[in-house]
Amino acid sequence: MFPKLIIGLLIIVLVFSVIKKVKARLSSSKASISGRKVIQCKYCGTYVPEEECVKKGSGIFCSRAHADAEEP
Repeated sequence: MFPKLIIGLLIIVLVFSVIKKVKARLSSSKASISGRKVIQCKYCGTYVPEEECVKKGSGIFCSRAHADAEEP
């Protein structure tokens, strides 16, 4: 009886610790993403952080190559 009780308690502690780690990992990944504004590339549709985008004319692009490819 006593060994089954100890094993049961260990399993419960293990499950709660795994749940706590998963929640911590999810909340930390959300925090790193939520602070940055992203903009969609006019050429390929990829979302790029605003600080890394290339602005040319009236368009916003993910790279200089896509900005140059969009020229008329």
